[in-house]
Parts: sequence; C-alpha cells; structure tokens
Amino acid sequence: VPLAAPVEAAALRPVEVRVWEWRGKAHDEGDAAADWLNRALGDAKPEGGVRLVRHDIRLGERPVDGSFVGGANNGGTRFSDGFPALVASEESLAALNAALAEKGEPAV
Repeated sequence: VPLAAPVEAAALRPVEVRVWEWRGKAHDEGDAAADWLNRALGDAKPEGGVRLVRHDIRLGERPVDGSFVGGANNGGTRFSDGFPALVASEESLAALNAALAEKGEPAV
C-alpha cells in the first residue's frame, strides 16, 4: 500500500467513530490517507467518502458480546463486526486485489 502514515498516535487527532451501534474514538490518519483510500475504493465508497482511522486502546475499547465469550465480557475488540477476529477468504482478497489492479494500485 503506497501510504505512509504517522507512527505516533500522539501526532494524530482523535475523532468520533461508529461501528454498528457502538460509538467511540479513534485517531484520524489525515487527509493524504483519506484521499488515497477514497481513490482506491472508487465507486464502492459511500457518499461523502471515508476516513482512515487507527484504534488506540487509551481512547477506549468496544466490548465483545458476552454470549460469544462464555457468558462474561472477557475483553474487547476494535473495529471488527463484534467479534475479536476477522476472517477473510482467498476469494475475497483476490476480488479486492483485482479491483485495486483495475485502478493501477498494488495488491494487498
């Protein structure tokens, strides 16, 4: 990915984010990152575009649904759908890479 983002979270500004019903804070990676991401997404991006954000545990954590962790809230997740892991298939990554290639972007 031809993107250089600041490494230090202190250099980033916290913004309000939403994942499904959960609302919290994350660090905005800046305009260059947002511009690159919106170009890469092309027509697939939502109206108004998107921003690239970074999770910082110091800003809070999204709780995992207790029904999926033995009845107790045993931790948190960041920006996933509600579970502490995301699963991607080879087919979905191939489709993403094909879409990136059509736009002249490198594969991930």
